[in-house]
Amino acid sequence: AVLRKTLETPFRRCINYYSVNDPILYVAPSAVQYLRSGRVVGSAEEEFCFLAPRIGDPIADHDLLGATYRQALEWEGARFRQEHRSLAYKVYHPMLVMISAVHHQIHQLIKAALRYLVQLCLALMQWVQTKTDQVTSSIRSYVWRPIVFLFMVCMDAIRIWISGKEKYELVVRDDPISVETTGNPSGQEQKTALQLN
Repeated sequence: AVLRKTLETPFRRCINYYSVNDPILYVAPSAVQYLRSGRVVGSAEEEFCFLAPRIGDPIADHDLLGATYRQALEWEGARFRQEHRSLAYKVYHPMLVMISAVHHQIHQLIKAALRYLVQLCLALMQWVQTKTDQVTSSIRSYVWRPIVFLFMVCMDAIRIWISGKEKYELVVRDDPISVETTGNPSGQEQKTALQLN
């Protein structure tokens, strides 16, 4: 149950992964010996890596595709991919990572610059609107109203000058105006009719 490097199996690297509650340890005395000794790795012929159980059930933790051993499979898969990639990949992959990082930084800088420009434009537009309102109000108060007033005075003077003088005509109304008042200090009602002809 322990994989070793021998003349029949000349592996370059042998690592034996065991969950500390795996029942297979009952038939692997060398693994149990290393586990009890507290050493992390074994000899040059055999290496051990002990995993903390993820589920807690010895039978479930023994499953190769279970939560405990899946982590070891991911580690070994990543190691295999790293060691057996082509030379071209090993050369251009760091360049791609660097280009991606630079692109990300440039993207963030552009976003920050655009955000700042938009905020600046909005503040400028608000300032221009405020100043325009102030100027318009000042023109209306100090320029437009005096001009209108002077225009009306001039027009009135021209009208008087053309007509010679002002003529007033008395308007006589044909219908009488009646005024009624009720109530007095004594409490009696009085009616007064005033007629103007």
